[in-house]
Amino acid sequence: AATLNINQATLKACYYMWDGIYLNNVGFILPHLNIYNNSSISDAVYAVHTDNAADIHIDNSIFDRNYIALHLYTADYSACNVSFNTFSCSSVLNPTTSPAPPVGGGFTYAHADVFNLTNSLLFDHNDFVNGDYGIYTDKSTVTVSPANSFTDHRMAGIRCIKSILTVNDKNSFLRCPAGINAT
Repeated sequence: AATLNINQATLKACYYMWDGIYLNNVGFILPHLNIYNNSSISDAVYAVHTDNAADIHIDNSIFDRNYIALHLYTADYSACNVSFNTFSCSSVLNPTTSPAPPVGGGFTYAHADVFNLTNSLLFDHNDFVNGDYGIYTDKSTVTVSPANSFTDHRMAGIRCIKSILTVNDKNSFLRCPAGINAT
């Protein structure tokens, strides 16, 4: 299986947004992604994108000005953890070369976009700042453990659609029209 380690690295665009990191598994071989030690990923359409299972560990890193930082779809991510990170949108997004969203000059849509996950994905001690949503989950199981903060989101800190959401104590929601919007 392929392994990508991003350690104390900065990945960003010069002018136009870049596509991001795409993880694809082949059969039963899972790709591994480790982002850690103050790494920074900025200016991506999808900073991390996978439509299948992957082993993902993201610790003590910064995601800024991405349309979607984590785009995780249709798989089991129970071995993954996302801890002690900052997800932000410090200014408007760079322009893109595509007429499709995102549109340059806009803001982060979701710092984490999770769909149809079969086992729980863990978020622990993260700061989600300034986006439409901090976490957007649809038909998934997501655990938001203690000490995550959601600040200045235009729609909601967490948007939960047909999902199982567990929010443990000591999470904070500041200046969000809705802390958690569930349907």
